Amino acid sequence: MKKSYIKWFIIGLCAIIVFVVGVPIIINESYKANSGYVTLWTAADVLSYYGAIIASLGAAIGVFASLRYSHKQYREDKRRDVLPYFAINILGNNRIDPFLSALFSDDGKLEEGQENRTRDDLTYREFIFNECFFVFENGTIKYTRKLSEEQEDARKMGITIRGNDGTEIWKNNIIYIPIKAVNVGNGCAINTTITIQAIGNKNITVTSIPISIPVKEEMYAGLLFYDDEKLLGEYSYIMRYYDIHGNQYEHQKPIKMERRGKAYHVQVSENTSHALIARENTPQMLD
Repeated sequence: MKKSYIKWFIIGLCAIIVFVVGVPIIINESYKANSGYVTLWTAADVLSYYGAIIASLGAAIGVFASLRYSHKQYREDKRRDVLPYFAINILGNNRIDPFLSALFSDDGKLEEGQENRTRDDLTYREFIFNECFFVFENGTIKYTRKLSEEQEDARKMGITIRGNDGTEIWKNNIIYIPIKAVNVGNGCAINTTITIQAIGNKNITVTSIPISIPVKEEMYAGLLFYDDEKLLGEYSYIMRYYDIHGNQYEHQKPIKMERRGKAYHVQVSENTSHALIARENTPQMLD
């Protein structure tokens, strides 16, 4: 494709040189031949007429290029007037300390001697928006609009399982990462979806249902990671959405799940890419 473009560029450049430089030389040499044929125009007249034609063509091409650029710039300005844009932030969260729960009686009142403690010490709090959840467990990723009771416990403070002898075992190798995306752009983000996609040889892609996010509104996604050797690796957190003109956009955040020694670790990148996806499905990075 590039070689073909260069070929036609060279042909066009040669044609322009012949047209602008070669033709006046031909005219001049023709009049110098003095074959005996008497013309009403002199060589100077013909060259002047030819120069006027060249100037007119140049002016017409300039006007056409100017109008074309102005029209393109107008369309780009209109697109930007309704351009949605998300600021994606990882939320902080307060996890319940299971050992503090013993300070409160069943009716929620403090036990004797614990009057200086508050129920806020135990409360796991988040601001909930249009929300969805992705659960990384058993070698796969599941999308859900509502977590199960067991998953809610894991989300807030880890998970308690009961052994064969009836004893409760506290598991703390579970990670929950809440992510909030705020539409800080100029237009509504239509059919917004969140996709978790594996990078590499894992064939895992999970996408949420589409919703529309008006200006200044938010979308919430919770990522619940269970310690699973099968899921270790790299993933992309992808947000896709349309503006009112049908242009599609995409944000991406890298996610890395790994084991550091005996510790299970999940890292979500602070950097977020933003791309306009053309109708030909060819990504073009925005300025």
